[in-house]
Amino acid sequence: MWGMGDVVNGESVVKVIDTTKRAVIAEWPITGGPQPHTAGLDSAHHRLFMGSRLGGGHVVDPGKLVIINTDTGKVVQALDAVGGADEIFYDAPTSRIYFSGSSGTLAVFHEDDPDHFRMLGKVPTGSIAKSGVWIPELKRYYSAVPKHLVQLMPTTQYGVGDWLTEESHLMVFEEVP
Repeated sequence: MWGMGDVVNGESVVKVIDTTKRAVIAEWPITGGPQPHTAGLDSAHHRLFMGSRLGGGHVVDPGKLVIINTDTGKVVQALDAVGGADEIFYDAPTSRIYFSGSSGTLAVFHEDDPDHFRMLGKVPTGSIAKSGVWIPELKRYYSAVPKHLVQLMPTTQYGVGDWLTEESHLMVFEEVP
């Protein structure tokens, strides 16, 4: 079985799918984290991690990390996260959750036990960087920063409204908090 978030009649839910039957077999409410956008899973402890975009925006802070018990469908905990939830990765050996958002930040959470989670810290990844991937074998997080415009500070040299193009690049984090 697997689930993915959706908004049904204005309520945020996880739709639970039986892959053998190819049918939705349950809908669980996602309280504390509306507008689900991404998910991760700790299968050993039966925990589903949902990343929500509050206010429907890509850069609205805070976002939410909602942890759901996959045996009962009940919300275990909802924590503030970075805005614009885009990716969630769970690393079982370290009990860490990597939560990237389009607000240019990666939030790192720790699973103290299956019912208690806490934020370890936030790492800036770059303006509007949202796509990333955790490679457990390398113990590295890769964050893709797209090409974007940066407005320069108004000065007598540049004037008001001058812009600089920052080229796309890849950021690599070998150790995250």
